[in-house]
Amino acid sequence: MMPVKVYYSLLKFMKKYITFIKLLLLRVNKYVVLNSLRMFIYKKILSFKIGSSSTIWAGNIFNVFDGITIGHNVIIGPNNVFLVRGGIDIGDNVNISGFSFFISQAHDVNDPDGSTTLKKIVICDNAWIATNATILPGVIIGQGAVVAAGSVVTKNVPPYTVVAGSPAVFIKPRNKDVRYRLNSTKGIQWL
Repeated sequence: MMPVKVYYSLLKFMKKYITFIKLLLLRVNKYVVLNSLRMFIYKKILSFKIGSSSTIWAGNIFNVFDGITIGHNVIIGPNNVFLVRGGIDIGDNVNISGFSFFISQAHDVNDPDGSTTLKKIVICDNAWIATNATILPGVIIGQGAVVAAGSVVTKNVPPYTVVAGSPAVFIKPRNKDVRYRLNSTKGIQWL
């Protein structure tokens, strides 16, 4: 029989080893070309919470493998950066175009030690984040809202509005009759 101290030391070593392997897979998975294999790694090995019919295109970067929740019928385009330590929740039927930044962690510029603050980002159902947007810590993108390409979102975006700019400001309301489903063969078409 193994002594308790040795047993706990072995468990601690195994946990570090498994964490290292998961982090390595997280870094390598962005290069996996086959979508089914890439999604299998995210869901089954890295334990991402991902709803049905959701797709994460190749090239996306996640700094940790926990803290993100992705709803049903979500499309995440290529080459986004997700700094997840503060948490990121993505609703259903969300379209995230490519080359954007989602930053749920920051440094307190007034703290002499530069401590890290963590604030969850929430992207509600039917939202659309266009190409090259930046979403900063603690922001809530309301249901059906649209963030225009190149925008820097520093404050919450109300439901069914379109925002643009740096910092992002209200541009116009969006039609509330949003019925599309991103896995549908009607309406929005994907490659």
